[in-house]
Amino acid sequence: MAAFSGRDRHKLAGICVCITYLLLLSITFASSLNLPQNEIKLTISEYAETGTTVLKDDLISEECTQIKHIQRKRSVPLKPFRIDIDGSLVLQSSLKNLSGDIFVIHIKELDCKEVRSASVSHRAPVHIEVVPNHNFLSFMKPSYTGTINKNSVYGTQVEGLSNLYACSLDECENNLDYRITGSDSFFLETYSQNGRIQLSIHSKGPLSIEKASYHFIIIAENSDGQQGHTNVEVDNLATHHTLDTNLRFRPSGQTQHRHRRQTAETNPDQTVAETASGQLFSVAVAGSPNYRYSLKSSTYKNAFTVSVTGAVSVAPGFKLDYETYVPANNGSNRIRLEITVTDSTLPQGNSKYISTKNLYIICMFVKN
Repeated sequence: MAAFSGRDRHKLAGICVCITYLLLLSITFASSLNLPQNEIKLTISEYAETGTTVLKDDLISEECTQIKHIQRKRSVPLKPFRIDIDGSLVLQSSLKNLSGDIFVIHIKELDCKEVRSASVSHRAPVHIEVVPNHNFLSFMKPSYTGTINKNSVYGTQVEGLSNLYACSLDECENNLDYRITGSDSFFLETYSQNGRIQLSIHSKGPLSIEKASYHFIIIAENSDGQQGHTNVEVDNLATHHTLDTNLRFRPSGQTQHRHRRQTAETNPDQTVAETASGQLFSVAVAGSPNYRYSLKSSTYKNAFTVSVTGAVSVAPGFKLDYETYVPANNGSNRIRLEITVTDSTLPQGNSKYISTKNLYIICMFVKN
């Protein structure tokens, strides 16, 4: 075997070093391509109502999204979710008997023709687990809408938010962990109000004047691993001139009304005794005689009525039954009422005028 000269040995060593470096670089690059992105883990109660907006995200579309059903037990795969035209993921059928199942949602980037500028958190897979009602945290509102001024400096608070916190089925804890996913433009702070730890949302600096609104998710989690989430929309006032939702003006002598956004509010908890009958309480807004009220839903079906003036009463001839309702409600004595409030001064029957808001009332059912 011929001996290598010193120059040949140095040249061969250099070639080996280069090849080794290129191999390591290619392995690292290939590995980075295959690394899974951190998935977003969400939960939804098996008793969630049909029509619930599970995820509001304008980056989702039918052709760009795949939903995979991972079943706890073998059965016929179901499709309980749909994607609306506005990009919302909506519950379209019951989740009962699907407890423990997981639905994985991810963007089909290769098949998607849309140009996307999504953040990493939007591109990450979303895991939605169906859980029993008692293993589920829920926020006081199913979604929140706030506003923020243009060119906001670091720490500017999002306005128009209230009751931003989550509760379990039986109690509201103050030691929950909260986090934002879907946006890197905001952060959370906590404050105490009426003995309750609540959240406020703040900007990390000036927002883009090209973006009309920001959509993201807030996830709550307790020490037992129970989770819940809510959708948040923050309107960027850089694209609006005013924030007067009550402004009216008269072009060509005809009264017109500015577009109103549908809102949701949570009223204070109420107590309902098992022996109660007739009127219980009123949800009428003081100083707003033009408001009209109607009962949209109740977890204790057929038990209550709501008059157009906002009086909440036990339905005529209905007898409240603590022993029947509480076991059927997984042992919880909480009754949730959703009441629609309509401003009668605004034109009705026209989709361009959204003039309603929803009130949420939690009634504590007391046995006598």
